[in-house]
Amino acid sequence: MGSGKTTVGQRLAKLMDYTFVDVDQLFEEQYRLSISDFFEKYDEAAFRQIEKDLIAEVSIGSHQIISTGGGAPCFFDNLEVMKKSGLVVYIQMAVKSLADRLSNAKRVRPILKDLSGEDLNAFIEKQLTEREVFYKQATITVKGESINMDALVDSIRPLLSNK
Repeated sequence: MGSGKTTVGQRLAKLMDYTFVDVDQLFEEQYRLSISDFFEKYDEAAFRQIEKDLIAEVSIGSHQIISTGGGAPCFFDNLEVMKKSGLVVYIQMAVKSLADRLSNAKRVRPILKDLSGEDLNAFIEKQLTEREVFYKQATITVKGESINMDALVDSIRPLLSNK
């Protein structure tokens, strides 16, 4: 959350002449409900099941850059599905950088609405600690604070012939 997956994904898709797919946006379009409203009405388990189905659905396509929510690789077999269908990029960022971005974000994330300062840092640290084992399985890891898009494209292109 807050690493810039959507922004990087859109730019990468444009540079590579691929289609960009944002799983969270696809969810909201198909269900005509924001993810935060869905969480208020239902629960995380219901969301994760739908997210799993959407990832399986979009992973069938080709020549596309897919952005998922930060928790997606941590549930079910999503990470394996993602790795089988293409390259997985982890945009790694420091806790402080994520906290700064999330504190200044235009869109308020329901899970963070009551957090600020040290509480926000602690929450992000906990999330990263729990998820890092999944994130570290990515094909490519890039530093989110200083992504060089041309270098990222150059590192991805040779790997695409293997997929």
